[in-house]
Amino acid sequence: MKTSLYLITFIITILFMSCGQEKYAKSCSISYDTTFKETRDPLFYIEKFIGNCQYQGEITLWTRDATNPFYKTVIQKKDSAFFLKSGEPESEFIKLFDFQAIVGKITRIEVTFKDGTKGFVEVVLEEKYTHRLDEIIYQFKIPEGFLGGENFPRIDEVIFISSKRGPIGSYLTKIEDEQKMIFYPSGDILEEIIDYSDYEEWELCFSD
Repeated sequence: MKTSLYLITFIITILFMSCGQEKYAKSCSISYDTTFKETRDPLFYIEKFIGNCQYQGEITLWTRDATNPFYKTVIQKKDSAFFLKSGEPESEFIKLFDFQAIVGKITRIEVTFKDGTKGFVEVVLEEKYTHRLDEIIYQFKIPEGFLGGENFPRIDEVIFISSKRGPIGSYLTKIEDEQKMIFYPSGDILEEIIDYSDYEEWELCFSD
């Protein structure tokens, strides 16, 4: 009788553990796309799933003060946010894209690299869009997150992230003398929802 009771208890425990793991897996799953129409990838994209709610990807991003780039990025989805860390130079995880952030509020995020250097980035959730019934698209801006070359040393990044599909599109932007400039739009930037008619498309000049 005791053996049967222990066996039943063991089976129930395994079932609860399996249920918990399934819910955990669903909460961090991303139906990401690796095939973009443009020859240039968006500023932020996912390459592959590497386990434990983590993904390998890339984000084109420099810290504001130390000008350290993020490279070979590891992405983790948890607590309604995307946490990122750089692989080269290696950094700690930072909570970069928070889906529950206050719209319009700039957040300053400290970045610590394993080589002892530190930097910071700023990010703001600009807007939320209800898209395709039960999907939400979050529009984030990273002020001066891109090193623009000779004509524009620092440029803002705008990145679109889907609640289901992860990063889906991006562009660079700058406003100068009331002129709205857009650089290298890629992926889905919600052109069916957002009016870009007052933006002029530019290209950047980089020295050899």
